Amino acid sequence: MKLLDCTLRDGGYYTNWEFDDNFVRELVSSLNKSGIDIIEMGYKSPLKGGRYRKCNDSFIRDIVGDLYDTDLAFMIDAKDFINGEVDIKLLKDMVKPSDESPFTYCRLAITPQQIKEALIMIDLLDELGYKVIVNVMRVSLLKDSDIRKFCKKLSINKVT
Repeated sequence: MKLLDCTLRDGGYYTNWEFDDNFVRELVSSLNKSGIDIIEMGYKSPLKGGRYRKCNDSFIRDIVGDLYDTDLAFMIDAKDFINGEVDIKLLKDMVKPSDESPFTYCRLAITPQQIKEALIMIDLLDELGYKVIVNVMRVSLLKDSDIRKFCKKLSINKVT
């Protein structure tokens, strides 16, 4: 089991994904010392919003520098990259290979109806070198048998 902190990503809903640089440095430093395994810095998204809605790799690297040895994550909301089908070009424009990035993890937020597209996105994120965590939204609305089928499909892709 790993502990993930999503203060910045989730808190961005209240700040339009803008935070004071010193606040972020202090938060990352404190979380690193606390034993948190993964710090989710924000989204990688084509939608309008502040700096933590975009999580540009060089920006994040400049902000946190060497303040951490904890793994960093970004979140992708699958719907932002689906327009009938997965927009691979847009996803590749937003997400660079992990060896060029301060991020280790991508947390992919999906609905159960997006499983087909999610599997495509997971494969691409894996090819780019990221460890993928799948966050299934509205899972409480599913029957147990549907959850088992869903998890079986995801497990074939070796998802975290």
